[in-house]
Amino acid sequence: MKEFLLAKGIVVSDLVGIHECYEINTRSESFVFTINVSANNIEKLLKNFCLRVAEPCFFILEVPTSEKDEKSIRLKGTDPFHCDVYYCDGLSKQALLELIEKYGELLIHDGMVCFGLASHTTHASYT
Repeated sequence: MKEFLLAKGIVVSDLVGIHECYEINTRSESFVFTINVSANNIEKLLKNFCLRVAEPCFFILEVPTSEKDEKSIRLKGTDPFHCDVYYCDGLSKQALLELIEKYGELLIHDGMVCFGLASHTTHASYT
């Protein structure tokens, strides 16, 4: 069995039993695929998804709110941290693919951002 690789900056003391796998759940008229992918295969998976998703597509990015803004909106130390959300709509498959080609390494290994790619017409998404 191949070694399971984590994204840069993620440390787990014991990866015994961790491997690439998937699960499919049915929700009324759709399916949800949950996948466990080794870091060295994530970019390939994203590019493959970009080529197959129905247009029009969109990209969503969540980044932590700046420290300055967070200090003014976070009322108590126990409040959750906030994030800023950026959304690009009306994208083609090619535009998604170019985005992954240019920023894939950063998106995959950053650790502070969350992102997703999706189709408006089929509701297929990768998050």
